[in-house]
Parts: sequence; structure tokens; C-alpha cells
Amino acid sequence: MTDGMFDPLPNGSKAPSPPAPPAPWQVIMPVPEAAPAPPTEHPKLGKPTKEWPYRDAGGRLLGIVSRFEPKGGKEIRSLVFAEHRKFGRQWRWLGFPRPRPLYGLDRLAARPAAPVIIVEGEKAADAAALLLPDHVTITSPGGSKAAKAADWSVLAGRLVTIWPDADEPGQSYAHTIVEMLAALSPPPSVAIAAPPGAVAAGWDAADAAGDGWTPTRAAELVAAAQPAPAASAGGSKRSARDGLLALLDDAELWHDSQRTTYATVTVDSHRENHEIASRGFKGWLAWRAYETAGISPSGQVIDDACRIIEALALNRGPCHPTWRRVAEHDGRIYLDLGCRRRRAVALGADGWDIVDAVPVKFLRSRGMEPLPEPERGELIETLREFCNVESEADFRLLLAWLAATLRPVGPFPILVLVGQQGTSKSTIARICRLLVDPNASPIRSLPADERDLLVAAFNAWQLVYDNLSNIPPWLSDAFCRLSTGGGFATRQLHSDHDEMIFSARRPILVNGIGDLAARPDLADRAISLLLPPLPEDRRRAEREFWAAFEAKRPAILGALLDAVVAGLRRLPEIRIECPPRMADFAEWGEACSAGFGWEPGEFLAAYTENMRDVVAGAADASPLVPIIEVLLGLGGFGIEGFDGTAAELLAKLRAQASETTQRAKWFPQNPAQMGTRLRRDTPLLESRGILVEHYKQGRRKDRKIVIRCLSERVLDELRARLRGERDGAGEPPPPDGGGE
Repeated sequence: MTDGMFDPLPNGSKAPSPPAPPAPWQVIMPVPEAAPAPPTEHPKLGKPTKEWPYRDAGGRLLGIVSRFEPKGGKEIRSLVFAEHRKFGRQWRWLGFPRPRPLYGLDRLAARPAAPVIIVEGEKAADAAALLLPDHVTITSPGGSKAAKAADWSVLAGRLVTIWPDADEPGQSYAHTIVEMLAALSPPPSVAIAAPPGAVAAGWDAADAAGDGWTPTRAAELVAAAQPAPAASAGGSKRSARDGLLALLDDAELWHDSQRTTYATVTVDSHRENHEIASRGFKGWLAWRAYETAGISPSGQVIDDACRIIEALALNRGPCHPTWRRVAEHDGRIYLDLGCRRRRAVALGADGWDIVDAVPVKFLRSRGMEPLPEPERGELIETLREFCNVESEADFRLLLAWLAATLRPVGPFPILVLVGQQGTSKSTIARICRLLVDPNASPIRSLPADERDLLVAAFNAWQLVYDNLSNIPPWLSDAFCRLSTGGGFATRQLHSDHDEMIFSARRPILVNGIGDLAARPDLADRAISLLLPPLPEDRRRAEREFWAAFEAKRPAILGALLDAVVAGLRRLPEIRIECPPRMADFAEWGEACSAGFGWEPGEFLAAYTENMRDVVAGAADASPLVPIIEVLLGLGGFGIEGFDGTAAELLAKLRAQASETTQRAKWFPQNPAQMGTRLRRDTPLLESRGILVEHYKQGRRKDRKIVIRCLSERVLDELRARLRGERDGAGEPPPPDGGGE
């Protein structure tokens, strides 16, 4: 006989039951935008005392959970939007379909790196969100017995703390969640918070808020949470990952202002700083696992552990500034020697010394090479025999630039080495790099774009570019921002929206045959040294030259450090009347003068003269300046100079310039370009004694330009020079072509 439910099969087994008919109401999630407004009352329970909207990751409404308080207790009901074959679409007091959504999905998606708090019930979730603003608080619908019906997959790889109710159902709820989370890939890191001492049965986050808890006290409760016991699902992976996390007992986890995460770990009795996502840190973690337990964790296990470590560093670690090669802390300068022992030189107004414990977060790039340990007692003049500079003034400027690169704050002038072949431009560039920031690739060709420049500046302290023919306008602007300070932003790799932001200053050195500081803004920030041809009797084989330099390098570095100490001691006393463009560098160079053995004012005189020469060279290279000088000197602007609009000025230039000049790329093609070009060359004109002013006139506020000589003497000198050019060459400029 049969039981009426199954028909016997030939082999004696029973046929499966037919599938259950579909439910009459099919829940629609998310709720369509065209759906009517939900009802405000339950047909039997009346108006709810509290409502909690459930939303998906994009913020769209999924349904509403309402609390009712009829006589004798409380009741929770879910309101969803559903469809019936006969009755159409309408709001219904039904439960969420499985797997049920979590409360707080929108907040969870908006903060992907934030740690997560799981509580029981929506009321406790709202209270915990106020007590723990640095966390994302969530819960599951249906109470403590419905945890398995929820969709917990969104918590894969997250840092999770469960704050259960202080009763048996709360503990059961917590352990059920632990089992559900253990099955995820990658599994999250889970801890369970314990109630603080003797509390009433059922005590939860809402009760803590009612008891007057502060965010600090709530954070202490979460910080004291204990790791959840390993669950059976995914237990082996979780155990391996948690084993790696246990190796961080003496590691310091932290992040920088850009929210990049780091770990400071112990290696061979010294401390190293590594970005958590880097190969260096992952290699250290694998080595620690092998060293302590004799195991070799897989790459997936290491990646899973690093995701948790990153969350810990970002949300529970302190924020520290990061440094490359040179740092500043508590009034002292630190120079990273780049050695395996992580030693550094500490410099203060009282002297310098080599230290093992460094109070700053130095980062190192792959190409960074070590400096020799400096030696005392040598004069800086030792460097003179290795540098082919023409005059004592040029040597002073070179030393002042080197001393500036040993200071972690700018601005830094751009050092430009100019000379024909065989003037040892590249050699001096290498020497400057070897004395402060040695690198496996010390001098390089121009970067292809701003991103390449940004990567170079992020990974090194000094930027040294060799054998340049010219500096393109975009790179000139970028050099100026790196010299005096400015921000760079570019899209982070493997990301659609995240930016990589770099805001810092870097010492820059470039060399070439031609005049590289032709643009006015770069000329304002440059020290240009014209190197003389190297006499044949001073030429040496490279092997002999570099061997001699390496023998002297520790002593030369020590002499540079002595000058920096003198600069730190004297800087508060330095005051310069009428400071030049790079006033901070001028003050620093003057402060270091005593350390180099110079008399007061000798450096400042050399720097001022060099700036004057650089600007004069830029004015000579400008195609616009000579045309304006011709118009002023030969009366093309009238007796009083020019006073008119940009369009009128452009017409004057066209009348003076040849057709070849007008076809040049630099020549303005419209009034807007005329105004831009003039503003760029204004400092060059002013260096020649020519005043340029902009003003507005009339009811329409028309923009006007004034160009005139600052004095009759300047005008007379200009006329005399132009007459000499006309008498010697037949006719004065303007130049044909040229430009940028």
C-alpha cells in the first residue's frame, strides 16, 4: 500500500512531491518609482509608532518595517510592494522574500572601507549609528531567529563586530551570523562585543544610548570585542587568515592624510614602514608566517588578510605624515641614510649625529640607494675640485642649492646647468644626486607626461633631468608647481573615480646646451649656471674621477651637514630687506653662509646677480619683448607710450612685425591671446624698466593696457641701443619666428 503521497517506483523509491504552486503575491523589489504612496496605517494595528525604510545599495526603496505598540506588547510588520495576477500591484503587509535584505545597505555601499557593526533590530541599529559614527551599523529583518533568511553576502571581506543583545536569543543570533559570514569568500573578520558587566536581560545599543553612553565609551566596547570562534564553513581559510593577523602583535598600523594605509614592522631589530598593499609588506607577512610557524600561506590568504589589515589601519590606526629621504620633526631635520639598518642623521641647531631610532615615517622606493655615513672635520672646498663651475659666485649658488635640498620644506629654486659639450654638466648633476638622494637611475630623460613626473616625484626626493634641448610649456608649468608648491591630481590606476593626489615640493635640477629658463615663470624660480669648457689638463678617466669622489663623499656630506646646522641656528635671526622672488631660499642660503665660511651678504649678492642674469636671458629669448621695445624706442606707441585695448595693441604689433613673425606659433592671433602673452612677459618687461599696467575704463568697464618706460633715462638708453642696432645691422629687430 501507499500512503497516498507517493507512488512506488520500480526500484522501491518514492517519487518527489510536485513543486509548490507559486505564491499569489509576488514581491517587487525595489519599489517602482511610479508606485503609489504606501499606506499610513495597518488595517488592524493602526498607525505605527516607528518606521524603518529598507533601501538597496543605490538608495532605492525595498520596503518598510514598522513597529506597532498595541495593548499588551509590541509587534513588527513588514510592508512591501507586490503584484497579484488578479488584483494587480499594491502595497501589502507581507514579509520580505528570501534572501532578505539588510537594513542599512545604502550606507554600507557608500562607505566600502568602514568597519561594520551588526545589532539585533532596527531601533538598536539607529542608536548604534549615533554612538559609533565611524562605523556602518546594520541589522537583519525578522528578529533573532531569522538571521539565516538574510543576505549577508555584502559583508564579504569586511571588518565586522557583532553587538548582540544581552540574553540567550542575542547570543544565538550572534553565533548564527558568525556561521553565515564564515561561508563568504573572502570571509570577513568578525569579533563579538560582550556586555559591560551586569546589565539587564536584553540590554542592547538602544539601552546604552538611553543610559547616556558617549561615542568614546561605545568605541571602547567595540575595541574590546573578541574574535569570533572559527565556524565550520570556510574554517580552514579563516583559520589561515586569522593566523596571519595574529602575526601583527608588534606591528603599528596607520594611514596618511590621503587615506593610504601602512604598517610599521620589525625587521632584524629595526623598524620599517611599508604600504600594506605593497609587495614589501606582503613579503614580510609571508616570511613571518614561515619564520614563526613554518608555513607558506597562499597568495589568496595573504590578500584576504591584507584587506582586513587595511581596514584596521584606516579605521583604528593613527594618521601620520610620510617623508622621502628628508623629514622634519620637533624642530630637527632627519636625513634617511637609506641603509639596511634604517639609520638617519638628526640635525638641529646644536649639531648633527647619526641615530638608530627615527621618530618620523620614512618611505623608501625601489631605486633608492644608501648614503655613506658622513664624516666630520672637512671643509666644503673639497667639493670644488669635482665641480667645473666658472666663478666663486657660481660655486656658492651650487652649495646653497645643495643645502636647500637638505631641508624638507621649500620652496626650492630650479637649478639649471647650461654649457656646451664637454663642460661636465652631467657629472655635476650626478654629484648633486649622490650627495643628497642617490638613486639607481640618478639622472633621467624628460618624463613623457605629467603622470610620469608625478610618479617620479612621489618616489624620490630630488628630480634630476639630463641633456635637455628645451622644456615644453606643460613641463615648465609643472616644474614651477613642484618648485614653489602646488597640487597634482590624476586618476588612480584600476579605478574609475578615485584620484591620486600629490601636493608637495621637490628640488629639481636640469641641464642642457641651450637656455632652458626661457619662460618667465620658470626664470623667476631658477638658478642658472653657465659652465665653462673643461681644460684638457683637468680631464680624468671616469674610473679615477669617481673613485676619488667616493673617497671624499663622506667628508663632503659632513661639511654640507655642518652648513645646515649653522642655517638652523642662524635662520631665526635672518632678515632681508627687499627680499627677492624666492625669499625663503634666500633667507636659508644667507643663514647657511657662516657654515660655508662666507661673509654676510656674499651669497645674497651672488643670488641677486644670478636672478638678474636669468631674467635678462629670458627677456632676450622672448619674441614679444624686442617688438615692444622697438615700438617704444622708435615712437610706434607715441610720445607717452601705449594706452589702449588688447585689440589695439595687437594691431600695433602686426604693423611692426613681418609676415614670417606673424605666422609664428607664439604670435597672438586674437586680443585674448595678446593679453595672456603680455601678462606672461610682464616681469621680463619690468626687468628692462618698462611698466605694464591693466585697468578698466568707462561705463562698460573696457579693459585697457598701459605700456611705457619707467623713466626718461630708461627711454633714452633704449633709444640709444636701438640706434646702435640700426646703425650696425641696417635695421632693428623684431626677430623673425622664434618663440616657444
